[in-house]
Amino acid sequence: MRVLHAETADRPWHYEQAKRMTETGIDVYSGMYYRPEVLVEYGKSDAALPMIECEYEHAMGNSEGNFDEYWDAYDTYRNLQGGFIWDFVDQSIYLTAADGTRYFGYGGDYGENVHDDNFCANGLLLPDRTVQPEMAEVRYHYQQIKFQNVDASHGRVLLKNFCLFTDIAEKYELHWSIQRDDAILREGMLDAAQLDIPCVDSLTNQPGAGEVQIPVTLTESDLRPSSEYFLNLSLCLKEGEKGLPAGYRVAREQFTIVPEVNQMAEEATQPPVTISQEGNILRAETETLRVEFDETLGRITSLQGWDGTQWRDLLVPGEGPQGDFFRASTDNDRAFGAGQNIYIGMWQEKGDYRVQSVETGRQADGTATVTVRGSYPALNNLALNTVYTVFGGGYVGAEVEIVPNYNDDLAFLPVAGMTMQVPQGYEQLTWLGNGPEETYIDRYRGTTVGKWQTTVTDNFFPYVQSSETGNHVGVRYVALTDETGFGFMAAAQETMEFSALHYTAEELDRAVHPYELQAEADTTLRLNAIQLGVGGDDGWTRLVTHEQYRPHAPVYRYGFILGAVTSDNDATALARSWQTSVAAK
Repeated sequence: MRVLHAETADRPWHYEQAKRMTETGIDVYSGMYYRPEVLVEYGKSDAALPMIECEYEHAMGNSEGNFDEYWDAYDTYRNLQGGFIWDFVDQSIYLTAADGTRYFGYGGDYGENVHDDNFCANGLLLPDRTVQPEMAEVRYHYQQIKFQNVDASHGRVLLKNFCLFTDIAEKYELHWSIQRDDAILREGMLDAAQLDIPCVDSLTNQPGAGEVQIPVTLTESDLRPSSEYFLNLSLCLKEGEKGLPAGYRVAREQFTIVPEVNQMAEEATQPPVTISQEGNILRAETETLRVEFDETLGRITSLQGWDGTQWRDLLVPGEGPQGDFFRASTDNDRAFGAGQNIYIGMWQEKGDYRVQSVETGRQADGTATVTVRGSYPALNNLALNTVYTVFGGGYVGAEVEIVPNYNDDLAFLPVAGMTMQVPQGYEQLTWLGNGPEETYIDRYRGTTVGKWQTTVTDNFFPYVQSSETGNHVGVRYVALTDETGFGFMAAAQETMEFSALHYTAEELDRAVHPYELQAEADTTLRLNAIQLGVGGDDGWTRLVTHEQYRPHAPVYRYGFILGAVTSDNDATALARSWQTSVAAK
């Protein structure tokens, strides 16, 4: 190093194997795949030698979980200068299957016996440069201007400028909007004088900072029962540069606004639910909804909605909500065959649900209730208890309680939730929650809460090796509709996770290439309290998902509401009305 310095005195030198041996002449302390806690420890040391990870956050397949932990450290400690994600793009070439389908090949696909499987696919992009969903998280944390919530409900926000040479007002303008659920109530652009925030100080190496005041106001007419409110901020280029147009967004943030006065819901009288019994089948009917419960199976076996002319199935007959505890493994899970996929696989064969008791009744307010208690003997008697309430307004609420019995094999829950089958034809997918990209409990900060639309088909992402995909967190409701706007809607009682795919988790897990999957006409809809995070530190640690993102609570409780939605409905308003009614009960 000292020889190199003598020959090239104008450039700093890095040598990963030198670690912290400054006597070698290194200018940078480096390492590979140090965890966030190691970075924080070095940051707190106030060491003068800057630290750069020459590789970190292994982007193999569905990855980049807990990326925020790294960037919280980088932004806090100025002797941490960042790192290099491994890596930018998957390395693969097209192969052609026997049926003529082109796919990306990897180790073993070329007839070789010695190979590294799909370890050539570690990038943020597919080989054809298709951007993977995880890139949203990377982009968010890479933005050079950061926002901190001082008191967003009253419009107070702190901006930190990590740009080395550019003051904010020099190149950018700040646009703001106030959002209720999926609707923008008002918007504007901040006065440029407030953006006089300097770049990083060359002496202290600290980012420039300044508090701005956004004109946040919520009038009484803005408020709706059960609704939520957000402050959206977008920092945009004032003028085009380097191929980017004027108005291009370089940084963004979303904060929750808490109204000073909540809008109280008026109690609405609903017609009573009609109940009948035939053998082990309990039927509950309203003007727009029909529900059948099989007391032997302990679940909904039929759910139909009125479309204005006829009754139509909202769920595939016999395929109502059932316990859901397994997920398809990711590349991080597999970890060369010895990772947390071993633990995930323990939950795959759940066996039959053993019903212990079913209680039915009509309540004084005209609703009908069915309380089911039972367990899964094959999963160490995991308990699943559900209280269904059918409302005369045409929807059914479900309060779900999942009580695992962990042991050495069943060490954590990959998924805590319920799965059901939605009939073919309901292909249009709409949700209110984090999006538009797929999200997980350890990878969602790169998204915002809004109303997002796609199709069930496009909710699937074709990672080079078939994998868990299509999950969404922070969901307030999800609707699957046909081309006329009629279909099935599930609203969370608070928030939930969902995925909607033409494949089951078991099918995703069996396939080794996406082209091997055979799409089902029906949709597998999963409504979950929580799913295991995807991890991201590396692709070989046995339990790569951080402990706080491995579900292992003693009990999980959550709720959802099922019913029909039509083209005459505003789905958001309908979902909020359901939530208000269920919360008031």
